Amino acid sequence: MAVNKLQIIGDIIHILGTNHIAQASKETVHRVIDQFHPDIVMIELDEERLQILLDREGEMDVGMNTPTPQDNSLNENLEHSSSANNSPDLPPFLAAFEHIQQTLGGIMGIMPGDELLTAVHVVKDLGTPLRLIDLPIQE
Repeated sequence: MAVNKLQIIGDIIHILGTNHIAQASKETVHRVIDQFHPDIVMIELDEERLQILLDREGEMDVGMNTPTPQDNSLNENLEHSSSANNSPDLPPFLAAFEHIQQTLGGIMGIMPGDELLTAVHVVKDLGTPLRLIDLPIQE
């Protein structure tokens, strides 16, 4: 994973692209934040989706809602996936996409969005300001 560097009038912005279902992304996020000690970290999430990820992380800590490779029936699981994300207004195509990510995450052994949670936890430990820079999914 490459870190892109953008320099604007003395300020340097590092942009890190990630993969939502790759252990390497999670490790790279941790390493890059630790290496650069940025003044601020911005992640492509809104408040609602961050809360969904935090809730899922808590559920997985106690062994609930763990995606598994056996969850391969898209139609049977879409309703469960949509209701499990705590966002009943999620459009059907996003619920389908979320289900696919959950299934692939189960196969890969990582929760989709884990790299985003890693950023949240690392900046909290370092005392670095965090900004959520995405618009709410309903907009």
